[in-house]
Amino acid sequence: MDRIDDASATQDQKFTDGDAGNGVLGTVVNAEFLNGIQEEVVSTIESTGQSAAGADWTQLSKAISAYAAGGSYYTDSGSVNAMALNTVGSKLAPAAYFDGMRAVFKPNFSNNSLTPTVNVAGLGVKPIVDNFANASCAIGSVDTAYIVELIYVASADSFMVLNSDKNDAFNLKKGTVSVSRLPSSVLSDILTLESLTASIDFSLLAAEDDIISIKSRLDALEV
Repeated sequence: MDRIDDASATQDQKFTDGDAGNGVLGTVVNAEFLNGIQEEVVSTIESTGQSAAGADWTQLSKAISAYAAGGSYYTDSGSVNAMALNTVGSKLAPAAYFDGMRAVFKPNFSNNSLTPTVNVAGLGVKPIVDNFANASCAIGSVDTAYIVELIYVASADSFMVLNSDKNDAFNLKKGTVSVSRLPSSVLSDILTLESLTASIDFSLLAAEDDIISIKSRLDALEV
């Protein structure tokens, strides 16, 4: 879509009412401009699975809501250590990577390399890291047992894993992560801690008191 470019528009491609008293006509609203608006709106509506319907004046807002709620979710068609993410249905992908862009997906394979990559919607292959200090990704940080969320950091030209084992362990120490979604490696460490303390009832892991108790033990050991 482009701004109005009819000869009757202003030099900076804007509309004008003209000046009837001095014989200056207003901007001509031509077919090209109107078709541009129509097709931009309809393509957005149809990309979310809706069929354009003249009687429904809420379709564009529904389409915007669909992108806001699930526009960052992709399906994985890649291989081990080389994730290839695709848009869901007919949703449109961004034109290029941008700082803060998120990609959420269920991986087909867990990474068994420290240097996995991802290609989101054909925009180009980028490294996946969970530690910018050494630009690597711990084995199993991309785990088929979990929904994985990545965020693109332009300064590093890489995707950061937001829910890796290391990040969950850090959040557990802060008491902000649910035990029920911890990776097996972290849960194993907690079970080891439990055997040492014998003071946590692990049949009630979902209880807030148990999480607080785990946190206090971890803080005491400075893990």
